[in-house]
Amino acid sequence: MPDLAKRIGRTGAATALIAMLVIAGAAHAAEVRRMPFGKTRDGVAIVKTVLRNDLGMSVAAIDFGATLTAIETPDREGKFVNVVLNRTDIGAYETNQRRYGAVIGRYAGRITDARFTLDGETHALEAGRNNMTLHGGSHGYDKRALSSAPISDRQSVGVRYLLLSPAGDQGFPGALRLTVTYRLMRKSNELRIEYLAETTAPTVINLTITPSSTWPEPGRELSRIIASRSTPTATPRSTRARRRLASCRQWRARCWTFAHPSGWATSCGWTIPCWPRRTV
Repeated sequence: MPDLAKRIGRTGAATALIAMLVIAGAAHAAEVRRMPFGKTRDGVAIVKTVLRNDLGMSVAAIDFGATLTAIETPDREGKFVNVVLNRTDIGAYETNQRRYGAVIGRYAGRITDARFTLDGETHALEAGRNNMTLHGGSHGYDKRALSSAPISDRQSVGVRYLLLSPAGDQGFPGALRLTVTYRLMRKSNELRIEYLAETTAPTVINLTITPSSTWPEPGRELSRIIASRSTPTATPRSTRARRRLASCRQWRARCWTFAHPSGWATSCGWTIPCWPRRTV
């Protein structure tokens, strides 16, 4: 009986240890969670999607503007910190003019005189301050409710956003089908952002996320790391694109706007991973 009690004791202890390990591992198991994030003034329900990888890093985004609301990643001491400026409710995002973490389009940047000419045809846009069109206009993509769907594969967990922009939207020609995908890699603290746009006519497009107002104080070191590792080299075409407009004359718009020796796309000093086949 004593031997049996000892064996039962050892078995129970081993079972408890295994259970503890399983619980500890599950705390950082990759997952995708979705939850309500309120409603817009127009009554559209907004969903918040939270991604988490095996290492504990997490990324949160909402349907409104495909906005990144949180990126919790370990600092040099291993402590998880949020490196994204954010707002607490959907109402604050609707009225916020800094566009924290949102996708900007149809054209990120300023267009002088709120017009451009493409294939001999002049297109008038919404004029803002100093008679310029900024980031596509007052109702740019950062102020739209996109549809979303969670995605998952062996390498990553993520969320994919979809926006349908009709021809003439904001004054731009051609209907546009835009997908923005956020992928958090399961085994590395790496967030990938993918853009894909398809148009029904020649148009102009320049998509980006607003990093200049995204990284707060805890993220300054991250910003310096990005800057030190990024050496964008503008080609003559991309230099002209900054002064005029980069034209998309194919049916499938591609990643914009600068060439980069590592195969990354660069826009407004911000670098995002881009598949080589889509790099212009």
